[in-house]
Amino acid sequence: GLLVIIMYAVFTGGDVEKFCPAGGMASLTGQLVNGRMSCQMSAINIFMFFAVVLSVILAGRLFCSFLCPLGTIGEGLAVPGKKAGLNKVFPKWADMPLRAVKFILLYFVLSETFKASELFCKKFDPYFAAFGGFAHETVPWAGITTITVLILGGMAGKLFWCKYACFFAAAQNTISTIGGAVVGLLYVGGCQAAGREISFETFFFLLCVFGYAGELYGQRFLPVVKVKRCEPCTGCKACDKACPHGIEVSSYEKVTHPDCHLCGACIDRCKVDGALKYSPFGGKWLAPMLVIILVLVAYAATSKFGASADFATIRYVPDGLTVDGKTVAVYGQKGVRSIHCWGSSMSFAYRLGKRKGKTIEFHPGIYGLETYAATKEFK
Repeated sequence: GLLVIIMYAVFTGGDVEKFCPAGGMASLTGQLVNGRMSCQMSAINIFMFFAVVLSVILAGRLFCSFLCPLGTIGEGLAVPGKKAGLNKVFPKWADMPLRAVKFILLYFVLSETFKASELFCKKFDPYFAAFGGFAHETVPWAGITTITVLILGGMAGKLFWCKYACFFAAAQNTISTIGGAVVGLLYVGGCQAAGREISFETFFFLLCVFGYAGELYGQRFLPVVKVKRCEPCTGCKACDKACPHGIEVSSYEKVTHPDCHLCGACIDRCKVDGALKYSPFGGKWLAPMLVIILVLVAYAATSKFGASADFATIRYVPDGLTVDGKTVAVYGQKGVRSIHCWGSSMSFAYRLGKRKGKTIEFHPGIYGLETYAATKEFK
């Protein structure tokens, strides 16, 4: 996570959402249904999200373990928290309702982003607020509140933000417990079979409700690889103390707790050779090696398919671009600073024509428009 913070600062020129998989997740439905991306999201965000989904299936929430800057900050805040006699595991009566918060946030992030084509999470996300310098997308009081919750909560409870406030953790747990994803897909399939229009607000609601229920009560079938406790274990409970989430690893044969994201801290701390291991396969370096491989795969997929996938921010292009039997020429320009998100793209489109229903009637001589906020480009 610390490495990611440095990479953002050095390689993105302050663009804190350039590689964000959470933004890719929030934009995906809009891209699939309406052919448009949110804010400055591009192909790399979508493929990074696909890499996260693959990691959840194979080996858990590796993004949370090794890449998320907020997770790194949370682990760092545990140090002063422990010195102050805090950083505890909350009792069940507090833990269960608090876990609902991140699913409520997930619902609003998905539904509001789909409706407005602007990333709703930018209004309150503490990482975007702090590293984006409280840009105009951030609601100041919301950003200050979440930064305060991140700091004070991180000192009071073990990885407080990750457990109770991170909507992206909620999305990954919805995948790993299967229930929410299955119910959501059944709803979509049922609507299509009945010839009814899909209500995406209902779809997102079902995902979040059953994702929350799955986190509390469901069997975590995924990931394929889990931490396994073997016969040489002496019951010293060193693994319990090592876990940043406070999971009682020693009470499991295979760790199926929804908070386990295969960070490997318990395996590193174990002093008995072979007492803890990744199962059914994998050595000590399995998790970090998978992170590197999946990030490289996402980059390779973007290089290979990103251009052909054509993730436009907005697209108003008719099916046949011919006039009087002649093919219309395409004019494009990059580096247009006024094109930097979905809203600015729409403002640019309205300068070239006027809205007519769900499309735009362009001025004579203009037959269509595509914009790409990530590269500040139009065609």
